[in-house]
Amino acid sequence: MAVKFSELSKKLKMTNLELRRAIKKLGIKVGPRQAMLRKEVAEKILDGLGYERKLKVKSKKSKPQVKTKKLKENQIELPKVMTVKEFASIIKISVSEVITALLKSGLMITINENIDFETAAIIASDFGLEAVAEKEEEKELPEEYLDKKENLIPRSPVVVVMGHVDHGKTTLLDSIRKTKVVEGESGGITQHIGAYQVEITNHKSQITKKTRLITFLDTPGHEAFTMMRAHGGRLADIAILVVAADDGVRPQTIEAIDHIKASGVPVVVAINKIDMPGADPERVKKELAENGLPVEGWGGSTPSIPVSAKKGEHIDELLEVLLLVTDMNELKGDPTGLARGLVIESRMHKGSGPLSSILIQKGTLNQGDVLIVGDVWGKIKRMENDRGERIKEATPSMPVRVLGLSGVARFGDLALEAKDEKEAKDIIKGRDRERAAKTIGEIGMAEAAQSIREGKAKSLKLIIKTDVAGSLKAIKDSVVALSTEDVKVEIIGQGVGEVSSSDIELARASDAVIVAFKVGTNLSAKRQALQEKVKISNYEIIYELIDDIAAALEGLLEPEIIEEDTGKGRILKIFKHHRRDKIIGAKVTSGYVSMGTLVRIKREGKLLGEAEIKNLQQGENKAEKVEAGNECGINLVGEVEAKEGDRLEFYKKVEKVRNIKR
Repeated sequence: MAVKFSELSKKLKMTNLELRRAIKKLGIKVGPRQAMLRKEVAEKILDGLGYERKLKVKSKKSKPQVKTKKLKENQIELPKVMTVKEFASIIKISVSEVITALLKSGLMITINENIDFETAAIIASDFGLEAVAEKEEEKELPEEYLDKKENLIPRSPVVVVMGHVDHGKTTLLDSIRKTKVVEGESGGITQHIGAYQVEITNHKSQITKKTRLITFLDTPGHEAFTMMRAHGGRLADIAILVVAADDGVRPQTIEAIDHIKASGVPVVVAINKIDMPGADPERVKKELAENGLPVEGWGGSTPSIPVSAKKGEHIDELLEVLLLVTDMNELKGDPTGLARGLVIESRMHKGSGPLSSILIQKGTLNQGDVLIVGDVWGKIKRMENDRGERIKEATPSMPVRVLGLSGVARFGDLALEAKDEKEAKDIIKGRDRERAAKTIGEIGMAEAAQSIREGKAKSLKLIIKTDVAGSLKAIKDSVVALSTEDVKVEIIGQGVGEVSSSDIELARASDAVIVAFKVGTNLSAKRQALQEKVKISNYEIIYELIDDIAAALEGLLEPEIIEEDTGKGRILKIFKHHRRDKIIGAKVTSGYVSMGTLVRIKREGKLLGEAEIKNLQQGENKAEKVEAGNECGINLVGEVEAKEGDRLEFYKKVEKVRNIKR
């Protein structure tokens, strides 16, 4: 016995489209155009939607238990984005009439093209209907990407360093890196991948005295906490707050304290520059207590360690305290199942293509796995650790650089391992549709970013409308702070209240983007914006607004060229020595040398010049790469003097996308 799909939707008092969406959420397989359902399938749908009676029971008393929003007679509920056909079905108007109404509003859109809620609401009003936005469901991470309690094992802590400018954050990280990064292996030079690991034996731990690892983020502290806020998770396990002993608590110190408190991350205070004249650690402790972060000995439980990052004093003690904090918090991770992580650095490499550095948070990522990262995906061709060594797998708390993604991932993007390539493609297609839903509503900022990238615009012009004066001031201050010598934000209009027709006129005349924070747009202004093709970007969260404006401005910045060291060597013999062309015999003493890299030639510490490696040979065979400890023949191109015994420094030039400081 079969049941008509239309009868089932009528019984549940739902449109066909609403019912199909509900069936999809229940996980019941029904074809997109299936008109008839088997009786047992129909009963399963009714049970899943909370309908009390089976289909065969015809009782006036039985009512569907589906909770829906109560709407007025002329109201309709619309999703954030829909096709013209879907819209026509919801409002029960023929597609041809809807397309005619769109044409009258200046839009030539076909039956299968998407329209956003704002556009649909305007067209619905032409038919005497009031549109109500469909409530979005909160998305949760699928269960396979969550830690399973029975699989949890101890893991390394992830540490972020914060503090006021010039208090020694970078110097402290450099000091730790130089003294503690794992050495003695081939390719021991630390690579810049956004994080690195140090190895330490904790002599004070009551739990274990074995050698352990600590992961340090190179990511600026405020960016790390922004990422945590965006994803609702924890990127760092422990924060080091660096305060200069000769300067005390400063504005950025207070800001860092606020970030740390909001995140709930344990903190260790490093009182730096104790070797400087005027250093007063006790004054620092007093000021910390006054700003809500009392340390041990001052009524609090926060550890504080006096250090000199410049001289490397008390670094071991600081690292041991970090491990003690780790033990107290019992940090654990699940190394089983599908991998999950966050992008901590990403760039386009001229020779290799898109490179992304990922901090693994769950599971084990293997070479050959399929990875979905934001809007890009790919099969991992190569994985490297923070020392540039090729590795086969990466586990929780480990930073890893991957090659094989289809494009450059964004900082903070969630990385998820897919079961296979088909699943990855399906997920990306779904995200494309979700992105369309967001972009259609906020296309003003997207188009501004595109215009900047294409060189059509030299600055970003904004009209800002907010719900209250306090929000307007906060947004203005944050946006203006994004401007640099290279990029500029122009606020040409501002105000409190909904977007009006005068805002649309100003935006059209000046090619500006309207940014609406927690305010709507009146119906006449919506219609005018549609006809004038003025775009309005709507936001509910300030940091998302700031991030989008910063992303648009980044299109104006020229990429930064950085030099990345790959290895060192020594000239053993000169076989050919012309002015611009030389063939030498060399030994690679650390790291590696590869085709296309550059080389600095030094004699007794003095730089003689630089050259490019045209050809590389090992024995009688051409080589793409020669590792430490091996001899090779190198064809150098460049006007530089060279002789036996000269030192070689191999490096690559890499383009790095410059970011706006938020």
